[in-house]
Amino acid sequence: MQILPLIAVQILWINLITDGLPPMALSVEPPDNGIMRQKPRNVEEGLITSREISASLGIGGLIALQALLVLNWALDRNFSIEKLQTLIFTLVVFSEMFNAFNWRSDRYSIFSLGLFTNKPLVYAVLTTVILQLVVIYVPFFQTAFRTVPLSLFEWGVILSLASTTLISMELIKYFSGRS
Repeated sequence: MQILPLIAVQILWINLITDGLPPMALSVEPPDNGIMRQKPRNVEEGLITSREISASLGIGGLIALQALLVLNWALDRNFSIEKLQTLIFTLVVFSEMFNAFNWRSDRYSIFSLGLFTNKPLVYAVLTTVILQLVVIYVPFFQTAFRTVPLSLFEWGVILSLASTTLISMELIKYFSGRS
């Protein structure tokens, strides 16, 4: 039996809502404190650093691992394909929303910056979360996106896993002395 963890419309939705408002809100993030006291970048480094590429690949790999864990968990419990897809679909969206907070600074912890100091980002994430809830709970959208409601326990699983995208980067910042 072949199982598609996500269908095309879900992938398009993920791209639409995770690459829309949150990145625009990040564009108004003020520069890091003390940025003018930092050593200049190596001219050979380019606009996107190897550290940023590594972080992006690492977070992408982490989200893929989260999705595989949810897939395995759902298969072990004989969930319907719609439940399985809704779980993975929602996991990826929420992981990306946690990840949006990672990109506020590559040097400072979200907790030292203040979780709510970039209000446009908070509103963008809230809007994205509401849109995802609409897709899961409004009957018309349930049909269009082939989603089903999630239980509180399933939400706990999704939020616990999704939050590891933020937690892992916070740990990296802490241990690299950049918090």
